[in-house]
Amino acid sequence: MNKKFFAALASATMAFTASGSIAVFADDFVEESNIVDNGDVKPTDTKVKWNQENFGALATKEGTIGNVTFSAEPEIKDGYVKTDDLEKITTITLNDGFKGEVKGLEYFTKLENFTASANTVEVTNKTLDFSENTKLGTLEVTKAAELTGITLPGTYKNEKDEDVRALTSLTLDGTKLTSLDLSEQEKLDVVLVMFFVF
Repeated sequence: MNKKFFAALASATMAFTASGSIAVFADDFVEESNIVDNGDVKPTDTKVKWNQENFGALATKEGTIGNVTFSAEPEIKDGYVKTDDLEKITTITLNDGFKGEVKGLEYFTKLENFTASANTVEVTNKTLDFSENTKLGTLEVTKAAELTGITLPGTYKNEKDEDVRALTSLTLDGTKLTSLDLSEQEKLDVVLVMFFVF
């Protein structure tokens, strides 16, 4: 039993027997730093290692930012970035000379624009998953010669608690995609999708 709780219980018992009433002070019940985990609540990561294993070519082998521009550059400290910093990023642009995989998209939950269309960009992913980027409005990938599958953004809840989609502009070219289901993307008004023909 916690020492403070036991001391408060003993004091309360003595007070009750002496006067017929009980008075317990809240300060006596303050826990020092004990956290009870009943297994129902899972802690969320507050930082993640900034490396190529987690982020592909968005990171360099040395653990710095790759040939990419973020709307708000994440601070890398001791090889880690705060997930809060990644959640604030609204734009990712792959710059000329970018070559490699794109990973870790699930950390950019406020992403609104993703552009991989510069002349010498080469995305080497076989698949791309934007399902967690529910605020994504503009998606451009035009240099991904091995890409055979893409998952478009899912829905988010608006202020009326309605499921809505944000994607309004989609450009996909220079890929190996042979088909794409756009039936649920009701807000799309700009679509340029070129399919790979055998």
